[in-house]
Amino acid sequence: MNPKPTSQVLAEATAAMVDVHDVTDLLARLLRDGSSSLGVDAMGLIVQAPDASLELLVSTSHGVAELEALQVGRDEGPCVECYRSAAPVVARGASVIQLRWPVAGEAIVRAGFAAVHAFPLLWQGRALGALNVFTRSDAPLDDSQCEMAQAFTDMSTIVILQSQSIDQRHITESLREALLGRVVIEQAKGALAYLQGVDMGTAYELLMSEAEQRGTSVTQVADDVLRRARRQWTVS
Repeated sequence: MNPKPTSQVLAEATAAMVDVHDVTDLLARLLRDGSSSLGVDAMGLIVQAPDASLELLVSTSHGVAELEALQVGRDEGPCVECYRSAAPVVARGASVIQLRWPVAGEAIVRAGFAAVHAFPLLWQGRALGALNVFTRSDAPLDDSQCEMAQAFTDMSTIVILQSQSIDQRHITESLREALLGRVVIEQAKGALAYLQGVDMGTAYELLMSEAEQRGTSVTQVADDVLRRARRQWTVS
């Protein structure tokens, strides 16, 4: 399948926001289509949770989800640094990445990535999270790619918040709702991996594929998978 033009990806995300939509599902699709249209290898999105800690929200693969979770858990890495500085972060080359973030950087390199760019999710000057862009090549993103990556980051912020007049309470609730959707997907991924005897990466792809085939949200598919799993475990 040919990658969608960046303008189409952003237009589809904007159109989806006009109707009732699933925040987590829309972000998952935005990152997947966005990474393809930008010509990068993977993306991951972390946000500030209600208790002010950082948490993974969505990623383009299970492997990237593990990298993001490691960064959050170790409190180091491009996403953490980007969030704290509220400024873009770039690191290219295995030695540079490993030196800058000894634990997270080693994991990033081991996963086959040679460069990472991080862009902050900004709302009225405040950082709400960060979008990580991973590439297997150590070549820098060109100006156009950086501009588009920032556009995807800004769109992610808008998808979560959806209104310029939102107060702090609504921001917290929006982030909480998005994170709840992610938890359901993670649980379904584990259940599917167990039931079908596949790895977590394959389980994630199966969830996304079923959502595409059924024309529904990945969160709804995850709910269905968990219901099927409960019925099967109850019978057995």
